[in-house]
Amino acid sequence: MKISNNQVESILKLYVQGVLSEKKREKAGLKRKEGDTVTFSSQVDEVKDLYARYRNLPEVRENLVKEIQERLRQGEYRVSGEEVARKMLQREAVDFLMNREEGL
Repeated sequence: MKISNNQVESILKLYVQGVLSEKKREKAGLKRKEGDTVTFSSQVDEVKDLYARYRNLPEVRENLVKEIQERLRQGEYRVSGEEVARKMLQREAVDFLMNREEGL
C-alpha cells in the first residue's frame, strides 16, 4: 500500500507539536492536571531528525521511474487491470479516511 507524503507529514507534525508543547509547559513550570499523563521519550530528537530527512526526500524516485521506463521499452512491464483497480480503490479509501480525520 502506498502511504502518501501528506500522511507521513501529518503524523510527524502532530507528534512533534505534541512533544514541543509538552516541553514548553515543563519549561514554564506548568504542571499537568491530575489524571492521565503523557511522557515523551528521548526519541524526540531522533523523530525531529527523521522528519528533517523525510522533508529532503525527492518527490519522485528517479531510479524507480527509469527502471519502469526501461521495462516498458523492453515490453516486460505488465500490470493487470485488477491490480490497477485495487490500487486506485486503496488510495481512494486512504485519502477519504485522512480527509475525514482532518475535518474532525
